[in-house]
Amino acid sequence: AIDSVNAWARLLFNKASLYTQRKRHEESLATFQEAHDLFIEQKDSLFIAYSKIQIGKEYWSLGRYASSMKEFTDAQAFLGEIQQSPEQKRLFSSDLNVGLGALNVSIGKYDQALSNFEEAMLFFKKYGYKYREASQYLNMGEVYSQHKNDYVKALENVQKAHNIFKITN
Repeated sequence: AIDSVNAWARLLFNKASLYTQRKRHEESLATFQEAHDLFIEQKDSLFIAYSKIQIGKEYWSLGRYASSMKEFTDAQAFLGEIQQSPEQKRLFSSDLNVGLGALNVSIGKYDQALSNFEEAMLFFKKYGYKYREASQYLNMGEVYSQHKNDYVKALENVQKAHNIFKITN
């Protein structure tokens, strides 16, 4: 059973996600941090880690890259503490890789970004998360076209994304 503090923390987490969708990143950041503090109080390692990822993404959206990297690094440290199935741990790791990939693009570490996106894509592909798989192909295509000037690889990745979207939509 979920107690009232945990329920409140999850409500805050969902509220922060809505702020993110509305591009209200300062409010989202503050709300994710509030939820994170409650998850710490509850010793909920999964949501501590997920809130760290979300806080890292919000810092990234605000252009605060050093803070973003710190949050992603902290989230990665929680991976061993998560009491979930191996698949759930890999999903967490994949979500983290997507965030790290975006951050690495922003700070000019394009090869690392490609590695992050590819690792996430392989997991999403293996477990049938088609939309998320296709999104990583798009991310890789963007890196190849805009930052690596490798238009052949860019087109290959975008075509793979297109083929997946065509099948799933």
